[in-house]
Amino acid sequence: MIKSSVISLLLIKISFFAASAYAQGESDLDPMIVIETKSPVPLSESSPWVTRISQEELDGRQVYNLADVLRSVPGMAVVRTGQLGGQTSVFSRGAESNHITYLYEGRKLNGGFSGTYNLGELSTLGSSSIEVIRGSSSNLYGANAIGGSVYLRNELPEFDGVYSQANLAFGSFDLLKTGYRSSFKNEDLAGNIGLMTLETENDRPNSKFENLSSSFHFQKEISNDVSINLLGLGYLSDFGTAGAIYNSPTLDNFMETEQYLLSPQIKVKGSNWDFQIKYSFSEDEIFSYSPDYQTNSLTEHQEVDTLINIVNSDILSFQIGASYSTQHFQQEGYSAWNAFNIPPTPLDWNNYDRLEQISTFASLNYLLSDITEFDAGVRYDDYSDFGNPTTYSFQIRRLINQNFNAFSRFSTGFAPPTVLELYGAELSTGNPDLVAEESVNYEIGLKLQNDELTNNFQISYFYTEYKNLISGYPVAENVNKSRVSGVEISSKSILNENFTLNTSMSYLMAKNKDSGEDFLDRRPEFLGSLILTYTNASFSLGTELNTRYNTREKDFNAPFPYPFVEADDFLIVGLLSSYKVTEGFKVFSRIDNVFDKEYEEVDGYPALGMNANAGIRYTF
Repeated sequence: MIKSSVISLLLIKISFFAASAYAQGESDLDPMIVIETKSPVPLSESSPWVTRISQEELDGRQVYNLADVLRSVPGMAVVRTGQLGGQTSVFSRGAESNHITYLYEGRKLNGGFSGTYNLGELSTLGSSSIEVIRGSSSNLYGANAIGGSVYLRNELPEFDGVYSQANLAFGSFDLLKTGYRSSFKNEDLAGNIGLMTLETENDRPNSKFENLSSSFHFQKEISNDVSINLLGLGYLSDFGTAGAIYNSPTLDNFMETEQYLLSPQIKVKGSNWDFQIKYSFSEDEIFSYSPDYQTNSLTEHQEVDTLINIVNSDILSFQIGASYSTQHFQQEGYSAWNAFNIPPTPLDWNNYDRLEQISTFASLNYLLSDITEFDAGVRYDDYSDFGNPTTYSFQIRRLINQNFNAFSRFSTGFAPPTVLELYGAELSTGNPDLVAEESVNYEIGLKLQNDELTNNFQISYFYTEYKNLISGYPVAENVNKSRVSGVEISSKSILNENFTLNTSMSYLMAKNKDSGEDFLDRRPEFLGSLILTYTNASFSLGTELNTRYNTREKDFNAPFPYPFVEADDFLIVGLLSSYKVTEGFKVFSRIDNVFDKEYEEVDGYPALGMNANAGIRYTF
């Protein structure tokens, strides 16, 4: 069994036994975001390829898993192997599933062997909001941000007091969800604490999923100019692995995962500058079990990151940053690929044990005129095993009128191979000859919003050329040249005092220029999302639609080399409602897959049929 980390359990205990909780609504009409520049800027000035999902939206949609939250983001194709807890991938603008960097209040999460962050298990972790930038952000966040970045915010309260919220819900397939978050501020001390749990049997044999997530964030003001903070998160998951329906049932197989992060930070403010330095330590551990093999995989990540922001004048500001990080990988046990050897082949791998990375970064923001703004950024990375790439980004924002902005951006991206791609599952079927992936990206976009900033419409067109894109199974290979282009459209509208409408649509054109195929594996040609909500003083009722069309994927039930087949198209409808019984007490419910549609996001792995849950939320 997977060893229990003392630090992870400590995080969970701290979260669970905390005496105060958090439930603040959205207070700013134009909230500040950080994902696009690493420093706060108004959401109204962000690019059309940036999406923010507020705390109010997270609560209203009643979704637990981060991947399900991302289904409403244009350009983000979420693909889950089956049901809750199953392996989940997110393809951003046609990039690979390990081409998105995930950050928790500025700290990089541990991507593990595959670089995909265990997305099937990653909850919203008590986040106060979630910010997404699509397209390459390698110049900001380094490798594996070639397709974009997802930033989970854990903002501290601004006013003295204690804020509390607790949730409890039951549902189909023995579903049980709990949530608890807390926030307090007492003069120079502030903090947040969160705990979330989920367990369900799902609707396939041996597909039970249990997940426990916790987080905390504390900050102490030492003086008017200096503060220190400590952030942590941890989660534990346990789930059965039933396998594909075209294989024999694996009723004894299961996986356990454990991940935790600890990160202290120091912030210093000057008259026209601010400086921050933070250290992060994280571990990701996965234990795989079957009667024939047992494998334990461990990834350890450490990083020191510094950043200074300087406002030189009313028209010029710039940033300088540097970081140093290491990654350590280890596997032990018995390999699944040698399960039929008698006795089984032992697996004790510690050879490729440490990757090092040194990075420097600089950016500037310059107001060329009253209506034109220019941003530029450059990053230099020195990898111990994959060279020393330099990535760039140049962006221009032009104000057409008070409510209408035009944007254009050029950027480059870089992503080295993951350990899983280089060495394969349990050190088999890997390709150590892989080279790093590179991209060149072009984007143009328009953003239209009203004076009150309550309604907005965004459209963007992107074109990306990839070099050495890594694809293929069971042996990964470099695709010499591939191309992806597309259109993303999104809107948020308050139709009247009762109705709100959020929509997103994406059209993707992908081409493998080596083979001539007009598609890439598991990238849908069309994605869409719609959330319509009616709200009055005490009651809300809404619907959420998600759709996907024209996707090709490999048929692993066929003989090697696994031909491509048409994946399922689907339109899934959900209903959600809530009723405020008293000022602090609310009941809520959600029904997913209302029409009980049978479909598979991945061939051989049926998605959940119709399922419902209902619960209560208490705010105090």
